[in-house]
Amino acid sequence: DISEIKDLLRDILVCETSSVNTKEELESAGRLFFQCDINKVILVSSPTHLPRCLRDAMVVFDKLDYNPILFASPSQTCYANATASDVCIVEPPHRGDRNKLLDGTLAFHKLFSSIMKLPTPSRIYIAQFLRKLHLDQL
Repeated sequence: DISEIKDLLRDILVCETSSVNTKEELESAGRLFFQCDINKVILVSSPTHLPRCLRDAMVVFDKLDYNPILFASPSQTCYANATASDVCIVEPPHRGDRNKLLDGTLAFHKLFSSIMKLPTPSRIYIAQFLRKLHLDQL
């Protein structure tokens, strides 16, 4: 029954929201995994990020003296018929080459995250507004 599955997931899932980069995520996860005696870890990330994630996991876990069996699996990322100019990556402000104007009160990554949580009609409205704004700039 689906409600039993939801209850089980609420009991066992942990959501870490304080880290701002891969290394911090791995440190937090490694401590939690160690405390919970988890000995198998599967890293899932985009194909282009996975090698760095795996390297960082090995370094971080070694520093924590945590040695699980470590698996790595690329997520399915498909941009059929897209070009590089079609892809936009929105990250928290941890990269040195970011546009620092977007770090202030706007907090672009948080704004984008909030938009993605809106109901579909609201997201459609915002997408239409942004599309019109873009077309007006051409």
